[in-house]
Amino acid sequence: MVARFHWRQAQQVLPWCLLNFLNKHQPWQTTTQSLPFTIKSTAAVRYIKQLLKAYHPDAKNLLALACGTGEVEKALPRKYQVTGLDISNDMVTAARKKMPKATFHHMDMLNFELEERFDVITCLFASLNHVLDFEDWETFFANIAEHLNPGGIFVFDVLAEICLYNLVLNSPLITRAGKLTVIGEFTMEEDHTTDWYARGFNVTRKKQEPLFAMHVKQVAFAKERIEEALHQGFQDVAVEDPEQGEVTER
Repeated sequence: MVARFHWRQAQQVLPWCLLNFLNKHQPWQTTTQSLPFTIKSTAAVRYIKQLLKAYHPDAKNLLALACGTGEVEKALPRKYQVTGLDISNDMVTAARKKMPKATFHHMDMLNFELEERFDVITCLFASLNHVLDFEDWETFFANIAEHLNPGGIFVFDVLAEICLYNLVLNSPLITRAGKLTVIGEFTMEEDHTTDWYARGFNVTRKKQEPLFAMHVKQVAFAKERIEEALHQGFQDVAVEDPEQGEVTER
């Protein structure tokens, strides 16, 4: 089995951090009935397609952890039998509407248990950075290995420590996507946990409409520590930095 993850650390990924964080949570799903825009997951879809083609071209089923509203999974080739799970019931409800033929579970990715085994498991948009205790990461990795078929692959991305430091140093961060303007404010606590305060607005020439306000926490751990934990359950571990090419492969 192979574990492969993106290691995002350069300052250029700061807008990526904010927009992809919002793409996962999509807080406007519960705050407004009609949204005049959407955030696309083009880069994430392209990356997943490349990995699946290179490392498991015969894969037939896929499990998406912390799937959000299923934006990425909907854009994947139809040959995959898709299963997703998310801790947010609102996200699962939205995903079911978006992909009625797929299977979605309202479930915590840290302690999920499914009878089915999968060729591919994904955990995208730095979802794992929301898990603040590294012992939970280790348990999570072990559970992933148990839910993979022989020869299966696990793909996920995480934010590096320096990326979270850069978010704090560059706070506030203002990002725009179409009519959506997001203001992100970031602070770091003594234990290096990062607090995210995000506010979104629908901005037109005539008005600025508040859409949502959110507060979440994230934490990052050293790459070497993550690799060591992965090697407990995976034969091969590959790490990539999207801004600087491949870092390691063992």
